[in-house]
Amino acid sequence: MPTPTEIIAQVAREAGIPPEFFWVPLTISWGESGWNPAARGDNGASIGLFQLHENGMGAGMGDARLDPYVNARKMMPTMAAAIERARAAGLTGPNLLQQVWIEAERPDARNPSVIANIRRAWASVGQGLAGAIPSGPPPAGTMRAGQASPPINDGEG
Repeated sequence: MPTPTEIIAQVAREAGIPPEFFWVPLTISWGESGWNPAARGDNGASIGLFQLHENGMGAGMGDARLDPYVNARKMMPTMAAAIERARAAGLTGPNLLQQVWIEAERPDARNPSVIANIRRAWASVGQGLAGAIPSGPPPAGTMRAGQASPPINDGEG
């Protein structure tokens, strides 16, 4: 059985996300569920790798959200489109991550606790993954492991 991270990478590939950007869905899933397909949040309303909410992207899916393939395949087209828009806007590193998270996963991403979660996910796994994807070098300007992170644009100041 593939690991959750292998499933996310496979589904990202199926959705057309370039391999050098697999770190984005991997980081978002880590921040949402800790890569736990059985994770439940929001008093049980959010389920799975990407915490699909019963009143949002997970509407009508019930416990199918526990299947990591179903969960990732539901989220990945939205994420792929958000990655393309963020790339076209010239975003990289943590700012690309935040923009994709806002568009694909968290419309409330201006909430200070959500921004803190994005920063934790970037510091914990995103920064290292962005510099360690074996499928090729990240695009110019993308953060590499060991570099100081620029501040995430939180809309203030």
